[in-house]
Amino acid sequence: MADEYSNKDILFVHSNQNVDKIPDYIQENAAWVCNLDLSYNKIEDLGECITQFNKLRHLDLSHNKLQQLPSNFKALQNLETLNLANNQLNSFPIVLTQLPQLKTLNLKGNGLQTLPIEIEQLQNLEQLELGFNPLEKLPSTFAKLKKLKNLSCTNNRFETFPEVLLEMEQLQKVKQLDLEFRLKLPTRRLDLFFKVLRHLTKQKATLKTKKAAFEILFTETCLQSRADVLPLLLVNYVTFSQVVRTYITTTYSKPLKEESNISILGTTEWMDIESLDNPNILFNQIEPTTTHVVLGRTITKQLLELLHDDLFFVSEKEALAFLSPKQPADWLAEHRQKLLELLQSNQNENIALALQLSKDNALLDNMLTDLLMAYTAVDAGNSRLRNAIKEAFYRRIPNFEQLTLPSASFQFYTPSKTEHVIFQGIKNITNQTEAWDGLKIAHRLFQQYGVAYTYILEYSNEEDEKKWLDQFLKEDTITLSILPKLNRLPKSIRYFKTIRRLNLRSCNFRQFPDVDLLLQLPNLEEIDLRDNPISFVPRDLFELISDYRIFLSK
Repeated sequence: MADEYSNKDILFVHSNQNVDKIPDYIQENAAWVCNLDLSYNKIEDLGECITQFNKLRHLDLSHNKLQQLPSNFKALQNLETLNLANNQLNSFPIVLTQLPQLKTLNLKGNGLQTLPIEIEQLQNLEQLELGFNPLEKLPSTFAKLKKLKNLSCTNNRFETFPEVLLEMEQLQKVKQLDLEFRLKLPTRRLDLFFKVLRHLTKQKATLKTKKAAFEILFTETCLQSRADVLPLLLVNYVTFSQVVRTYITTTYSKPLKEESNISILGTTEWMDIESLDNPNILFNQIEPTTTHVVLGRTITKQLLELLHDDLFFVSEKEALAFLSPKQPADWLAEHRQKLLELLQSNQNENIALALQLSKDNALLDNMLTDLLMAYTAVDAGNSRLRNAIKEAFYRRIPNFEQLTLPSASFQFYTPSKTEHVIFQGIKNITNQTEAWDGLKIAHRLFQQYGVAYTYILEYSNEEDEKKWLDQFLKEDTITLSILPKLNRLPKSIRYFKTIRRLNLRSCNFRQFPDVDLLLQLPNLEEIDLRDNPISFVPRDLFELISDYRIFLSK
């Protein structure tokens, strides 16, 4: 037997055979078995024979009736994969900690409430499945499992976030930790948090700093000291950086006064530093006179070392409001129309002039949509002007940091854009904030290029839509044939009681217009639907509208 099998890996699959022990014929080959599947049986006791399987690397004992493992199980020193899912184990089999080669362990669906501190001995463990156990906590020694990348705790009973996970930055697929349902920790933010942990580990951050990262991301309070929070500024993930900076400028803040001295550290997001000519401002340095600090997008370790407990922090928005307070709109109001003409000229020089005159004036608060359109007209290479417009938005739009501005090459309209793409472009950008009026943009595009009418019809109320439709009325005829993508009647057409003719030629109607609307036009006599993609008209429809002259293409 030894000569026949000694150089071969033997696989035995004896699943779902209703056996209560390891079959004799498998025991006879125990010394050569490398892969053994005994799942879905009724095995309660493995017996002494398990010691004979010293070559075994993969063992599946899932869906049996095991309540414990014998101490002689440690004889399986070559075991790499062990599946004990859906048995009757109420405690972690301590004998497993004596299997140094174990890489994958599945204990899903048992009765485990805790794990032993000795689990740290499984130094080669890469995957651990603990789902559907009444697991209440994880031991502190868990952090020593540095090769463990996949940990599943589905349907756990954690009451608080297991702090040991703060030292397990190597974990992947954090959704398997199942911390969203019970602990209300969003999986997407957990993904970000573990990226932050990996970054902090490279920075050799303390455990308190890692706790600060968790508390700032997931709780309303941070219990860690300022010295433990500030190192988080070295982490450059955008979302995390925004949260940390908001926390710092809120927690360690003090109002700016006339005698305040400000130090600006790092590259700022919104402030045009070149335009700040003020003796009370320092760049990338801290002096004994410094009272407040503005934190830029990125902070280096050298800049971080300049910060101390006597300093207060302010946001860029607060600093800008302090350095350039808004002027009342009164004195500039008479020039409003001229400013609008400059912004709408699509010329860099005119836009820059309008901004120079109004950026510190309250009048600009009501011209933010015009400023948005001007922003899309600025040449892609003119970053200084684009940044100046960003600064104006930042000072005036709440939570502007969370908005997505159009790219440098974006245009609301180009000749190659379809009506649908124009519609989506306006919607995607202006839906982010009430400060930008999508209808105002659409009306301007229609006036200039005859486009964006689908947006106007979608978002206008009936009264405004009626005013817009008035331009298509001439005597007793409404002509909408210049709207080639029109595929439904505007609801406000019912207010035009006197019309006799409705010209819809060369539009995009795929079915006959809404009869209920047509019947509200008592004087209507003629409907022109030629060159529309209407392929079928129900016969009974003509009985309802038999008094109309209807023109259709063949």
